[in-house]
Amino acid sequence: MSRGFVKEEDQEEMPIVPPRADLPVGITNYVTQAGMHELISEKQSLLKALDAVAYTDEKEKRIASNYTAAKLQLLQNRIATAKIIDLATQPKDEIRFGATITLKIR
Repeated sequence: MSRGFVKEEDQEEMPIVPPRADLPVGITNYVTQAGMHELISEKQSLLKALDAVAYTDEKEKRIASNYTAAKLQLLQNRIATAKIIDLATQPKDEIRFGATITLKIR
């Protein structure tokens, strides 16, 4: 449709949602159990925020809801691709994902 037939006030800006940390294509999304708990906690916070959107202006409410829903979608994609690493099964003599190390300075 030509822009000449569209009312300016009907145009709604799409909120810009910053992407989550980049994960290259083909790379496994490893997380620790603690990391998964953080992701799920963030998801619960976003769901609460989505339910609690309260603006008097309907347009502002729609924009806030769209922004939160977009963030939630990115988070759900990250959770869906997560592979939890059990730290108890990791070798103790190697540094791998999720390892805790102690540095001795001599």
